[in-house]
Amino acid sequence: MRYAELLNLEVNFVKWVENSNSFHNTLVNLIVPGYPMGEIKEYQSQFEYEDRLIVTAEVFFLWVIEDDDRLKNKIPFDKIGDYVLIVDDIEPYRTRKVRILNGAHTTMVPFSLLYGNETVKETIDNCFTGAFVEKAVFEEINATLDLSEEELKYYPEEVFDRFRNPFIKN
Repeated sequence: MRYAELLNLEVNFVKWVENSNSFHNTLVNLIVPGYPMGEIKEYQSQFEYEDRLIVTAEVFFLWVIEDDDRLKNKIPFDKIGDYVLIVDDIEPYRTRKVRILNGAHTTMVPFSLLYGNETVKETIDNCFTGAFVEKAVFEEINATLDLSEEELKYYPEEVFDRFRNPFIKN
């Protein structure tokens, strides 16, 4: 609303923003490496036009939106599938993502570089470095989370599968 005031926008616009919109905390979990420089010719050959905005992304995605049943009634995003969630509190999902996905990344960087790995996939696929990261997640990080035993097993395994994606070179 400060920008509306700074830009001297009309009162009707301000009323519309205040009365006809809602704003939500959200969490998006999706790796988007970007423009596929090395594979662009192969991708472009599949189209009858040149797509200069093409990006690659992993198959996994999670979109968590914080709200209650009002949003579900307005826009039933939650009916799309298991990976679009409308929840009362996004904090457990944020904490899970930050501790497991980001925590695993942070854990692997120093010793993976010293070990000679150049990508996350190399780290996870290596019997020594991969075992180290898995042990850190399953024995150290999971112990800090208040989640079901099933979720403490399922989500990390899903993260490790994402780390093994050969199309994401990070």
